[in-house]
Formats: sequence, structure tokens, C-alpha cells
Amino acid sequence: MRRLVVLVALVAAGAAVAPSAAASGDGPGSLRVVNFNVLHGVICSPESDGCQLPDRMELLGRRLQEASCPEVVGLQEVSGRVYDLVEALPAIDECGYDVVLARPKAIDQEVVLTTLAVGSTKVAKLSGFRTASRVELTSDLGPVVLVVTHQDGDPEPGETGADATCKKKVCPKVCEPGSPFLGCQTTVAADLAEKVKGKRAIRILMGDFNVTPASARYASLVDDGWTDTHLAAGNPECDAATGAGCTSGRRDDVVDDMKDPNSRQSQRIDFIFVKAPRSCEASFDPDADADADGLGTGIWDDPVVDGPGGMAFVSDHSATSVDLTCEGSGT
Repeated sequence: MRRLVVLVALVAAGAAVAPSAAASGDGPGSLRVVNFNVLHGVICSPESDGCQLPDRMELLGRRLQEASCPEVVGLQEVSGRVYDLVEALPAIDECGYDVVLARPKAIDQEVVLTTLAVGSTKVAKLSGFRTASRVELTSDLGPVVLVVTHQDGDPEPGETGADATCKKKVCPKVCEPGSPFLGCQTTVAADLAEKVKGKRAIRILMGDFNVTPASARYASLVDDGWTDTHLAAGNPECDAATGAGCTSGRRDDVVDDMKDPNSRQSQRIDFIFVKAPRSCEASFDPDADADADGLGTGIWDDPVVDGPGGMAFVSDHSATSVDLTCEGSGT
């Protein structure tokens, strides 16, 4: 029987990290995570059926099973229809996933699939229709605080609202008056991850941030002790010329790029950040999956040649992944 957890609480509004690029070991004591903006497809033409949404979700389920069912999967751009298609996937039963967080009422919310024990959940409203969703989990590595989010990117200079800043009674208190208005979305999401479980928890902040590593928002997270797992595992930064290391750039309004195995991405805007406690010297299995457990750390987006309906990719975005092990005690 399919297991379904519906835990949601709506709201109005770490410790040192010792990352390593060494490969993680086999067996218990690892945590595998996938972060994926799956594209709801609402801006695709009606005749394309959401840019072949049923085919794309079928491919998502297949890929999860081929990756030996990662313990945590955080999805963005989940509409009610996406939720229904995901919840009906054979992979839900066959992997033993709980579907965490309620069926979305909007077209773009977060959902978590997990094989881990689930504690409390919380959904924080960001500006506009954006949200950040927190799920507390129990893993072989200890308590995990997961926050999944989809955020607005920074406006270009000269665009309307480009100079918008936080003011009292407009932005949450965690955002300083005068700080960038949209940048407050990142501040709130990070704060949501920090609020529970104390010093023992592994904290994971991930999603589609719609900003690149050159942004002040990215820098603020790294300066605050969040580890960019893609780089920590030894992966190169995004190369727009080749598409290597990039997560965004395919078209999202037509299905063509998602059916072309040679289509390329051009930016890295989807991240998995980790903040580990002193008791965990975080080690990230390389993208090549050195420990052969089905998933490495990096870009999880190899094209397929026999996808349902001719799909080569699940989404216009590339998924990111982490295979995390705690190698020892920190100092």
C-alpha cells in the first residue's frame, strides 16, 4: 500500500562544517539526496500537455529507481497535477517513499519524497507566491533538517524594482532593513533551516535559487558556513560553452530541448548546501559514484535515449545530488 504523509503547518513569515571531497563508504551511514525543479509545464502550449508532463514524470520515477531510490528527494514547481502524477508513480511503492507535505493549491510549491522517518514540517511564505518548506528527518547519520525552496532571481540593473529594499513591516524581522528585498527570500529559507534540532543536526538547504555563484545571495550563504556540495565534491564550476556543471538553460515553454539529448545548460542556479555539526566531518562521494550506491554528488541529469514519449530529460532544469557520509568527529 502506498504510504502517504500529509504534514503541513503554514506560517506567516550551526555548527562548524568540515567538508571533504573524499569518496563516501558503502553501507549504512550515508545519506543520498536529490534536488529537482521538475517543471510544472503550465506555460507550455495546451497541445503539448504541459510539455508532455505525464511522460516526464514517468521518466522521473524511472530515474529514481535506477539510482537505487535516494533516501531524500526534494521537488520544486509542484502543481496539483504534478503531485498527482508523482504520487501515482510505481516508484513511490517500490522505493517505499512517503510523500511529505500537502497537495499544492498553487502551481509552484515544494514536495519531499523520503524513505526516512519524518518529524515535524513547516512551510514559510516568502515574498509573492514563493515558499520554503522544512521537513525534519531521522537518518543513519543523525537528525536532518531539510529545507527545500524555489526563489525569485535578482532583477537586472534598471529593471522595475531592482532597487527594492526591505522595510519594517514588509520583510520578516530576520532580514535587515535596507537589505535587498528579493534577497530576503534566501535569508528566510536559511533561517528556517537553523531554527530547530540544535547543534546535532545536519542541515540541508536546497532548491532552485535563480541566482548564480556570482551573486551576493550565494556568497552570504557560503560566508555563513553553508557548503556548496557540488564544489566540495570536486566538480568544476558551470561552463556555459559546454554545459558541463550547469543546471539551467534549456527552454521551459516548449518540449524540444527536453527531447534533445544534446541540448545544453548554461547556468548553475540549483544548489544543495550542507551545514554539518562538529560530530560530522562531511565527505561527499564524487559525481562518478565511487561507492557504487547509485548516486554521486553533482549534476544528476544524464540524457536517456529511450525515454517515454521520446523524452531525454525530465525537466528544463538539471537535478543536483549529494551522497554524504560523516567521516569522523570534528574538533
